[in-house]
Amino acid sequence: MLGISVSSLSQSVKSEKELAKLERKYNKILLDLQESEKLDNDYLKACKKMLKLSEDNYTPAQIFIGDYYWKKNQIRNYTTWYVKAAENGDTTAQFALGFNYYKGNGLEKNYTNAIYWLTKVAERGNIDAQSYLWDCYSAEGAQRDTVKAIYWLTKVAEMVIHAHSVNWESFTPKAYMLRKTRQRPYIGLLRPLSKVTSWHKAR
Repeated sequence: MLGISVSSLSQSVKSEKELAKLERKYNKILLDLQESEKLDNDYLKACKKMLKLSEDNYTPAQIFIGDYYWKKNQIRNYTTWYVKAAENGDTTAQFALGFNYYKGNGLEKNYTNAIYWLTKVAERGNIDAQSYLWDCYSAEGAQRDTVKAIYWLTKVAEMVIHAHSVNWESFTPKAYMLRKTRQRPYIGLLRPLSKVTSWHKAR
């Protein structure tokens, strides 16, 4: 998880020139680390340099530090840094937090927190986040909401229908949904949608 794309960087950085400067510094730190022996001390040095970039809300640096703590199994510190990046608008951090809360992966399983972070990404069109939200709202618990579950399932279906070259056999969200519908009350929605998609592909 060390090589984080800058595409999800928060737009809170003041200017493109300043962003380019931060990106050059970030890449230089990664290059120095790549050319080192990659010992724990080398990662610590890189983290210290990343701290300076994180002060400018440069989210890839915040994620880098979070990843270091994740590998050290220091979950509280990992969460602190990922939340910083997520609050600065980084979709990579938002999705990771939402997914880990959803799965109970490293973090204690918490649908409320999962929904909070996944919604931020799902609203920007992330189909995986949308499908996880469907499952969150379908699961038993205080967060269960049939209307919202169907809403996000419909969003996933709409994205699939508008994809001109969908390989249904290898399309992970569909396979994921079909597997889950054995336990969920929405199988009736998927059958007609799959027919519509087959028609759309044949056009």
